[in-house]
Amino acid sequence: MVRLCHQLALECEELPRPFHRQVLVPGGRRVSLPYEFLVPCLCIEASYPHHDSPRSKRCPFRDQPAAYGPELWSSVRFHDYSASGKDQMAMVLSASCPLRARATLCWKEAVAEAAPCHDVPNSTASEEEQAYTLDKVDVHPQLCFRVS
Repeated sequence: MVRLCHQLALECEELPRPFHRQVLVPGGRRVSLPYEFLVPCLCIEASYPHHDSPRSKRCPFRDQPAAYGPELWSSVRFHDYSASGKDQMAMVLSASCPLRARATLCWKEAVAEAAPCHDVPNSTASEEEQAYTLDKVDVHPQLCFRVS
């Protein structure tokens, strides 16, 4: 049996549907397994089909940023919980792989999506379990999080 999985803390978690698949590979054959994003925690796990057989796992992209590059950021979902009536900006990241990201504020020159964004000094957000918050902020449409 062969499958792709995401190596998180101790276990290799199933890929989300429709990418979760375990395939029985007859000896000497090849198989193609689809995945959504090439990310550093994407692993290949193989085992025999009988119950409780030992598993072998390889994570070939873990130390290969040139391989996964921009796909890592494409795999991240950003959820903005900032509200204009509050003095707090908040954002949560959801990712296939654990991230060590840093979030700071930047000021966009214009409201347009592609407008340049300039760093706001001393504006690093506090982080707890992929949730980033900044208190005592005047929320404005041109004030944004920059994640790196």
